[in-house]
Amino acid sequence: MTLHSKLRTIGASAILCTALLVLSACGASGGTAKNEVALEGPEETVTLFKQKCMSCHAADLTGRMGADTNLTKVGAKMTKDEIVTQIAEGSNKMPAFKKMLEEQEIEQLADWLSTKK
Repeated sequence: MTLHSKLRTIGASAILCTALLVLSACGASGGTAKNEVALEGPEETVTLFKQKCMSCHAADLTGRMGADTNLTKVGAKMTKDEIVTQIAEGSNKMPAFKKMLEEQEIEQLADWLSTKK
């Protein structure tokens, strides 16, 4: 292999590596994938939602377990008190969170979710 051929191979490898780095960086920087959606609201509440609720209700509130888990307009369908009860007591598909969350955390989530209309 000549020196010229080796340099071309190295150059092609460098270009390929650079392209892969650029493409991987694009995918990791705040795109529109569901798990990258920024939720608006009090930071503490959003963090709590992400830790305890996101696995079933998705990062964008659209739900992962069917239409019943969509929370994008839950405040238009349920009162804050109904949301508190739902979180605390659960339902057919949703587990009760009264033993996993403090009462104040349930209130916090219900306040926030009740604004989703």
